[in-house]
Amino acid sequence: MASRLGSVTLLFSALLTIALLILPLANPLLASLLDPKNGFVGGLGLEPPVGEFTLPPGVEGEARVYFDEAGIPYVHASSDEAAFYAVGWVHASLRLFQMDVFRRVGLGELSGLVGDAGLEADRTAATLGLRGFVDAEWRHIQENPEFEEVEKIVLAYSAGVNDYIEYALSTGRLPVEYRILGVKPSPWLPQDTLAMAKVLALMLSYGEEDLVLDRLVKRWGPDVIVDFDVVERSLNMPHAACSTATTWGAVTGLEGPYSPTLEVEERREPLHKPQPLNLGYTPDAESLARLAEHVMYMLSWATASNNWVVSGSLTSSGKPLLANDPHLSLTAPGIWLPIVISSPGYRLAGVTVPGVPLVVIGRNSSVAWGFTNVGSDFTDFYRYQWVDEDSYIYRGEVLDQEESSVETYVWDPLSRSYRVEEIRVARTIHGPVTERWGEKFAVAYTSARPTFEMVFLWLLNKAGSVVEALSAQRYFYGPPQNMVVADAEGNIAYSPIGAYPERAGLPTLETSQGPIVNTGFLPFNGSMGEGEWKGFKPYSGLPILLNPPEGFVATANSKPFSGSCWEGLGWDYADRFRTERIYKLLREKAREGPLEPGDMRSIQLDVQDLGLQTLVSLVTSVAESDARPGYENYLETLASWAGSPAMDADDYRPTLALLVSWYFARGFWEGLYGSEDHWRFLKVEYIEKALTAYLRGEDWVLKYFPDGVLEEIAYRSIDEAVETAEAYFASPKPEEWVYGEIHYYNPEHILSEVLGFGECPAPGGPFTVNVAPPGSVSPSRGVPVEAGPSVRLVADLSTSLLYMSLPGGSSGVPFSSFYDNLYWEYCEGGYHVLTLGGKPTTSARIVFGG
Repeated sequence: MASRLGSVTLLFSALLTIALLILPLANPLLASLLDPKNGFVGGLGLEPPVGEFTLPPGVEGEARVYFDEAGIPYVHASSDEAAFYAVGWVHASLRLFQMDVFRRVGLGELSGLVGDAGLEADRTAATLGLRGFVDAEWRHIQENPEFEEVEKIVLAYSAGVNDYIEYALSTGRLPVEYRILGVKPSPWLPQDTLAMAKVLALMLSYGEEDLVLDRLVKRWGPDVIVDFDVVERSLNMPHAACSTATTWGAVTGLEGPYSPTLEVEERREPLHKPQPLNLGYTPDAESLARLAEHVMYMLSWATASNNWVVSGSLTSSGKPLLANDPHLSLTAPGIWLPIVISSPGYRLAGVTVPGVPLVVIGRNSSVAWGFTNVGSDFTDFYRYQWVDEDSYIYRGEVLDQEESSVETYVWDPLSRSYRVEEIRVARTIHGPVTERWGEKFAVAYTSARPTFEMVFLWLLNKAGSVVEALSAQRYFYGPPQNMVVADAEGNIAYSPIGAYPERAGLPTLETSQGPIVNTGFLPFNGSMGEGEWKGFKPYSGLPILLNPPEGFVATANSKPFSGSCWEGLGWDYADRFRTERIYKLLREKAREGPLEPGDMRSIQLDVQDLGLQTLVSLVTSVAESDARPGYENYLETLASWAGSPAMDADDYRPTLALLVSWYFARGFWEGLYGSEDHWRFLKVEYIEKALTAYLRGEDWVLKYFPDGVLEEIAYRSIDEAVETAEAYFASPKPEEWVYGEIHYYNPEHILSEVLGFGECPAPGGPFTVNVAPPGSVSPSRGVPVEAGPSVRLVADLSTSLLYMSLPGGSSGVPFSSFYDNLYWEYCEGGYHVLTLGGKPTTSARIVFGG
């Protein structure tokens, strides 16, 4: 028996050897994975390194890094600088390529990593001047003694990242993406960390909704704005009422924003020059194209988020509870890296963005905090009467646009060389010039200036009370966030503070229902001097909630406040349905008894879809107004589901509800807009207003949808839904169209589906608290969910615990034990516990000493 086993082992070894020699010749991805120095087989770079390492000169003390059973790093250090050096080293060991991508987007240098596919992102950053602003921010931090601690944190973090890069280059631990691209990672600079705020701002607040609405107005006239309630949003549910608000200045005693006068110099040359990585093979164009495509996708999703905070008066412990689940693209790896940090000056637990040393969402010993995006208007466009290509009219004068250029390096992975690309930048009196849909506009954008989010984050991480956390917002510009915060003393607050433009010379539009003022929702006439920014609204007068009378407050991207205190501050808010559902659940659970952390988790996992219920009910009513034979069973199924609109994975009815809604919304938008382009601009509340009016017999709807058109869209959406389900399930029986089989998570790696996390059923829908919007719909792939809760967090201020559910793992290295281990727990609605100040029972994996 032993000799037979030995023969089998020998045969297997021989076959494996042959495979390792032959397969790389046929597949460049395998070649990179199996490269004898830089591949997983050669470098054994699957798991986090183990060993003792030396801290660089100037960083005193010692740091030890433990990993719990789920691979979450716990950093314990005897000095703050040693702690953040270790954080940088650990971040790079787990997510180096992801960090590289993000910093380059913020600096306009993505094409230096991924080639021509990154040029569009680089042009956007160059147009907005982000590279020069980041330089100015870093100089200001260095020159001001009050920010000395921030400077030390960023420098220590950068040193940690760079020491890991050197370690990886010498030991063959470079991430596989660099081997595919044939380029080395450039050293990490302090500006790279500051650039991360610019990336998040671009993802969350730089939008062209004004231009989409402009095209609607050109097609239908300004009545389209009031007919569909695009700006007023009377159907929306605000997070709070002005009558219960106080002001930020009344609570903090401060003015804001922090706005020093800085000298900003346009930085022409890139910060990072590509350096070739010598490989023994040539990457294939297909793998390179996929990598570039997925890098751009990773940066494209900005969906929605939920957070809420509950006073200790409603909890069993007598201390507040705080919950947050930001909704972003679901990729492998995800955007967040959880961590616990313990040092003399910091006790933190939460999630970080790789590239940023501090906790973005989480808690310290005294305070917990969370964010959702404010759907206000932070980007304005100005059109002009152009005299020629380079001159325009402004207030009766002819002005020349200012012109300059910046450079970016464009890497060619096939030749392993780069070229220098000149990006021409033009500016008018209102801002940089961009071209969209054949027309030139100048653009004004909140984050296109020096901002100090790193200072804000530092003060927030150190805050000892709600008031101190709110005071940190003086340094926060954008994108403005709905911040909820709680402290161990029992205080809770909600604050949407940030840089809201102060506009002058606002024009009026005439509609059949009276005049409306363009507060920034349409492009301004720059030649007439309309809508010019005069700075930002003083923070001191902006509304916030402190210890609200109901004992809790929730935000889910709908309108922040109802009433005059929020007038003119935004319009492109999310539909009300998640806000409505969260408030309903909180009120129900509070009536049942004191609230526990488990109640917060159950709300985060709720799958009742009030938005689809509203849409499906209206669509079925429209269809039934023109009853057609053969549709009775489908209409009954839709009505049955709408009676209790749970998006359960094991039910078949949500499949039909989601597909019909998907196709109806696209058909409705195509009829209104003229094409399916930019269809995600559409809100269910716009459809709701129109269909409700149509069913009441109001004639205004017929201007947009003549008699019979809406019925045709309704029946066509049912036909398309049925065709899609029948093809995907290979069955005409609706009872076999199980929702969790067609609607699923499958976060993909940027290189290959093989390196993704795998499929699991996705309960929930586009408007559930546990949001799961379809990324696409097709008969072959079904309805993959490409965005959703990128992390779920629940903080209990009566303990040192932080409950976390993460769709992935801490590591970005495929095949690592910590790559996708938490993903399967996430699929099942499970949570992992982080302990503030805790230390796993295992010995330290990494030790940094003098």
